[in-house]
Amino acid sequence: MVALVGILVFPEATSKLVADEIRTPRKNHFANVQIEAKAAYVYDISTRKTLFAKSEQAVLPLASLTKMMTAVTALEQAPTSTLVTIDRKHLSEEGDSGLLVDEQWSLENLLKFTLVVSSNDGAAAVADAIGRGQTQSGSEITEREAFVKKMNDTSRRLGLTNMWFANESGLDQSESVAGGYGSAQDVARLIEYAVKYHPSIFKSTREAGVTVYSESDVAHTGKNTNIISQKIPGLIAGKTGYSTLAGGNLAVLFEAMPGRPVVIVVLGSSYDARFNDIETLVTIAITALKEQ
Repeated sequence: MVALVGILVFPEATSKLVADEIRTPRKNHFANVQIEAKAAYVYDISTRKTLFAKSEQAVLPLASLTKMMTAVTALEQAPTSTLVTIDRKHLSEEGDSGLLVDEQWSLENLLKFTLVVSSNDGAAAVADAIGRGQTQSGSEITEREAFVKKMNDTSRRLGLTNMWFANESGLDQSESVAGGYGSAQDVARLIEYAVKYHPSIFKSTREAGVTVYSESDVAHTGKNTNIISQKIPGLIAGKTGYSTLAGGNLAVLFEAMPGRPVVIVVLGSSYDARFNDIETLVTIAITALKEQ
C-alpha cells in the first residue's frame, strides 16, 4: 500500500524514472569516423545543431575557400551588372583559367566562372574593379588592398571572428603566410550566408562545369574543381581550396533530406583526401538524420 501511495503521489517523477530505464541511448554515428583533415565541421542548418566537430575553431589557411568571401564582398559592394575588365596584370596570377586581356565581363558571370573553376585571374580582376570605388585620389593603398580591407570588414560584420584575409584569391603570400585564414566553423557560417543571400551565384558551384559568356561575347567553359559535385546528393553549393600551406580544403552545403540542409567543411586534408573526407562525412550525416 505504501508503494501504491508513492506512485499516486508522485506520478510524473515515477514515469520519468521508468522512461529513463527503458530509453535507448542515441547512437553517435560519428563516433569512429576516420578522416585525414586537421579540422572538420558538420552542421545541421534547420535545427542549428552541430552533428560533428573536429578542431572546428582552429585557425587554418583557407586557400581558395577565400574566394567565397571575395564573391560575397563584391556582391554587397556593387550590382551584378558591373563591368569588370581583364588587365594583363590579372593574368600574371598563378594558374590560367583562359581569361583574355581587355576582355569585359559582367560581375555576375565572372564570379560564377571564378567560383566554379577557382580562377585566381578572375578574383584579381574582381578585386581591382570593386576596390576602385573604395579608394580616393592620392590614397596610399591600391584598389586590391582596399577590396581586401572590405573582405575583412565583412568577416567582422558577419561575426566570423577567426577569419581574415591578406588577398582576394587565397594564394599563399609566402612560404609561411597564407592568403587567408579561418576556422571550419567560420567557413560553415560563410557558405550558409552566401547561399542564403546570393543563391544564384553560389548555386552555380553545384554543377560539374560551367559555360558562360563574357560581355565581349567570348564563351568560356570550365570544369568544377570540386570533382565530387555530382556524387553529393542534393548538393546546393561547394568550394574547393588547395595550397602548399593549406593542404586540401573543401566546403559543401547539401540537402541531407528534403528540406534539411547540412554544411560540411574540412580543412587541412590532402589534395585527394579532402574529397574522401567529405564523402565519408556526407554519408554519415545522411544516415544519422534518417535514423533520428
